[in-house]
Amino acid sequence: MKKIFLWEPSFESANKSDFINDVVNYLFKEKLICNREKIEDAINYREKLNNTIIDHNLAAPHIQNANVKQAILLFIKLRPGEYIKDWSENNIKVDRFIFTLIPEKCRLQDLQSLKNFYIHLSKENVIRLFCQGERTKIRDLLLREEDWL
Repeated sequence: MKKIFLWEPSFESANKSDFINDVVNYLFKEKLICNREKIEDAINYREKLNNTIIDHNLAAPHIQNANVKQAILLFIKLRPGEYIKDWSENNIKVDRFIFTLIPEKCRLQDLQSLKNFYIHLSKENVIRLFCQGERTKIRDLLLREEDWL
């Protein structure tokens, strides 16, 4: 599984579809996906089904798609004062994201790791860290799977 940590990247997106486009372009440049358009369409479709906001200022967009080369867990924290204007619900502004992309045929070990991550994320202190925590603590937790157990 590929774990990626982007703290205050220079994405210039103001709305959800532009932001998703920026994320997909990043993943394509990193050679983690095969087809930009199909991944972008899949994420946008998933978002239209239901908003993926899971807590104050944190969303967890997720898809399973044949154009994903390997399981991906991508954390993004936008620059201070930046929010995706139309990625909100009940006045909750989102500036942190955990993207999960899973290939159609995913290694069992990766699926177990993702399950462990989301179980760990459900703990109050862990989700607070992802919503409000500082860079090094989030990065360390994201990258060290042994902490997820």
